[in-house]
Amino acid sequence: MRIEDPAKFEGQISYVDTEIMRDNIENIKTIFQKGISSLAVSPEKRENVIMMKRKWFFLAIVAALLVVGSVFCLNYYRRVAIGSFDDCVGAGFPASKTYPLQCEAYGKVFVKQGSDPVEVAVDNVVTNFGRVMQFVSTNAPKKIAAQAVADNYRDLVSPSLLAAWMQNPAKAPGRKVSSPWPDHIMVTSVARVNTTTYTVAGDVIELTSDNVADGGMADEYTATATVAVEDGNWVITNWDSSRT
Repeated sequence: MRIEDPAKFEGQISYVDTEIMRDNIENIKTIFQKGISSLAVSPEKRENVIMMKRKWFFLAIVAALLVVGSVFCLNYYRRVAIGSFDDCVGAGFPASKTYPLQCEAYGKVFVKQGSDPVEVAVDNVVTNFGRVMQFVSTNAPKKIAAQAVADNYRDLVSPSLLAAWMQNPAKAPGRKVSSPWPDHIMVTSVARVNTTTYTVAGDVIELTSDNVADGGMADEYTATATVAVEDGNWVITNWDSSRT
């Protein structure tokens, strides 16, 4: 078979390629126009779509309001239903590990009934003591530290113990460094020694600014206080802790 000179077909090949490209472009235009036409919606259909969207939007709002209302009613019912320590614990709120047992719900604190009122009073002395420990900087100059001891501990400790701590503030419980600081005492037990004397054990909880913002605690240490009646008042007469 004789092969013709390829140069003779060069112009014809270019022409055929051009025609094919033109046909493809026309086909693409036709397909694109049909797609656009298929997407076109009549005014009646467009109105129906808008109405359907409005209907679903309205139903969504109604459903959201029903959910919010149900949650509000449930919380209100739970608040009204909780009126005692047992109700609080029964509703799922945790009981404290302190003495006497307490349960907090919706801003209210419920104390377990049956607690000895004398033991509660003794517990309160140590609890209140723990709340003011942070205001007594024992490493401050002696005069300033002694004044802080007097201002914060005067109503909570016996006169003899107060005098000893004012004489030597470095031996008094309080804030040893700027951070962490003693924030409160979690009373763990109250034991009766006799009618006028009790031994109270607890944990001193220390916090930092990060703990205040994010929760948790920086450190803790155990402490034991002797609480006795002097001049008709319950006061701390002795203090011992694992932190020197």
